[in-house]
This record gives sequence, structure tokens and C-alpha cells, in this order.
Amino acid sequence: EGTFTPFMRINNGVEGITYNGRGGSYTKIGNLVTCMIYMHLSSKGTNVGGVSIDGLPFTAGNQLGAQTSFNGNCLPAYFSAMATNISTLHGWVDDGTTEMYLRHTDGTGNSSTQNTNNGNINNNTDFRFFITYMV
Repeated sequence: EGTFTPFMRINNGVEGITYNGRGGSYTKIGNLVTCMIYMHLSSKGTNVGGVSIDGLPFTAGNQLGAQTSFNGNCLPAYFSAMATNISTLHGWVDDGTTEMYLRHTDGTGNSSTQNTNNGNINNNTDFRFFITYMV
């Protein structure tokens, strides 16, 4: 058990991203890690592109081999102040990294999952996530 400090990346950059608060805690049992993250932005910065959360406490393993790079999952406990009408938000942890990529469905009736990008968040977006992945 322990704590860690997650951070947001937009298109792999962190330029200008600042926080009102952020933090994380984890429990690791064997090769299974469960985390809780909170993140409240004060500025999303200037980068354009996909949004990810980095700084997970352990590098994700490659439990499924060449079949997929999705080796963990995220369940949002809470999200607010999104820039667009988002009906669901979720994420997946990429193997060999400490990074979770965000995905969403929009609230306009489009049920297809889309990459979450800088245009979907605001300077004051607030997140809470439960993440489980294998190392």
C-alpha cells in the first residue's frame, strides 16, 4: 500500500498543465494493482491531442501477450466540468507503461467510443478514478 502523484499528459506533453489538487493511493497484492486517483485541474495547458493520466505506481505488465496492449481498466467514480457533453468516461492502461489513456462516449446519442482529447476538457475539469491493472 502507498501513495503516488499522478499527472496529466496531452499528446504526451505536460506544458502549462497545473492543478488545484491531485493525488493517488494504491494497494498491490501479488501482480494486481488497484489505485484511486483524484485530479482537479486549474489549467489544461496548451497542448493539443489525446488525454492520458501518467504516474501510476507500477509499470503495467503484458499479461495477454501480442493479443492486446490493454492490460488494465479504469472506472470513473466522478467527473465534472468537461468541455463537451460526455455520457461515459473510461480508460485503459497500456502495457509497459505507467499511463492510462482516456476514452469516452458523448451524450449526443453517438454510442461509439472515442479518444478523449484536449477539446473535451476544461481548465477546471475534475476527475476521480478507480484503476485496476496487472504488473
